Amino acid sequence: MLNKSYYSSLDIMKFVMALLIMLSHTQSEWALDGSSLLHYFLAISNFGVPFFFACSGFLFFSKIKKLEDKEQEMYYRRWSLRVGKMYLAWSLIYFSFILFRWVTEGTTVFAVMAYIHKSIVVSTYPTIWFLPALWLGVSIAYFLYKRTSIANIAILAAFLYLICSLGDSYSNVICQNAFVHKIWSWYMEWFLSFRTALFNGFPFVVVGLLLCHKPNNDSVTRPDSLLFAFFAFLYVVESVIIKTQHLSDYTHSGYMLLPATYFIMKCLIKMQIAPRPIFLELRNLSMIIFLSQRIFLTAIPSVSTLYRLWIESLDPYSTILILDGFILTFSLVMSFLSKRLTFLKILF
Repeated sequence: MLNKSYYSSLDIMKFVMALLIMLSHTQSEWALDGSSLLHYFLAISNFGVPFFFACSGFLFFSKIKKLEDKEQEMYYRRWSLRVGKMYLAWSLIYFSFILFRWVTEGTTVFAVMAYIHKSIVVSTYPTIWFLPALWLGVSIAYFLYKRTSIANIAILAAFLYLICSLGDSYSNVICQNAFVHKIWSWYMEWFLSFRTALFNGFPFVVVGLLLCHKPNNDSVTRPDSLLFAFFAFLYVVESVIIKTQHLSDYTHSGYMLLPATYFIMKCLIKMQIAPRPIFLELRNLSMIIFLSQRIFLTAIPSVSTLYRLWIESLDPYSTILILDGFILTFSLVMSFLSKRLTFLKILF
C-alpha cells in the first residue's frame, strides 16, 4: 500500500493552482480587453488560495497528531520560524521596489504610515499576504486543537467564514442596513479586508485539520466525487448570482467555496499516486510561482515606466504569454539555483 505520509496528488494540484492564480492575476490586471472568455474560465482560480490554506493545514496537523506534546511544541516553533523567514525574505524583496520608488519619486508621511498600517493588518505586499495569514490561521487552529474538541473548532471556523463571506462577497446586501454598514465601514477602514487570517486563513486551515482526523478509505469514493462536483457547481451558481445581482465586486469568498474545498481535498488525499522526484519539484515551483508573481505583475511596473508602457502596448494574449513566461522562467531558475545555493530555499 502507498505510504500515506506522502501525497503526490497534493503536490500536483498545488502546482496547477499556482498556475491558475498566476494566469488569473495576469489576465485581470493586464489583459482585460478581448479576453472575457478567459476571464470567466480563470474564475476557477478562486479555489487556489483556499486550497493552499487547506493543504498546509492538513500537512501540518498530520504531522502534529503523530507527535508527543513536547515534540508538537518543537515542531510548531520550527514550522513558525520557517514561515516567518520566508515572509521576511519576500517582504524585503518587495520592499526594495517600494523604497526605490519612494527615493526616486518622493513620498509623504501619510503614504509611509499607510504602508505600515497595511503591513500590520494585511501584508507587506499583495499575494504574499498568504504567509502571515497561514501562520496566524495555523496558530489559532493549533492553540484551539490543544484546548477544545475538533467539533468546536469546526463550528467556529464555519461561523468565521460566514462573516468573511458576508463582509466580502455579500457586502452590498448586508450594508443596506445603516447600522451594519457603519460597522462594515469601520472594519474596512481599519482592517482593509475580510480575507484575513481570522476570517479566511483559519477556516480553510481547519478544513485540513478535519481531514487529517477523518478515517480515509484507500481510494476515492463515488460519493466524495459527487459531493465535490455538487458543491463546486453550487459555488459557480453562487458566483454568478453575486456578479449578476451586484451583491459584491468579489466572488472569492463565496460560502460554497468552503465545502467544495473540503471535498476536493478529500478526493486528492485518497488518490494513490506513486512519489516521484518531479512531484517535489512541482511543490517547490508552486510556492515560488505563487510568491514571486508580483515581481513581474506589480513591482517592476511600479518602478519602470518603460516596462509598463511596453506591456500595455501588447495584445491581451501576448501580455499573458510574456508576463507568465517571465514568472515561470524566474521560478525555474530559482529552483535550479537553490540546489547549489541552499540559502535560496528560504524563498519556498
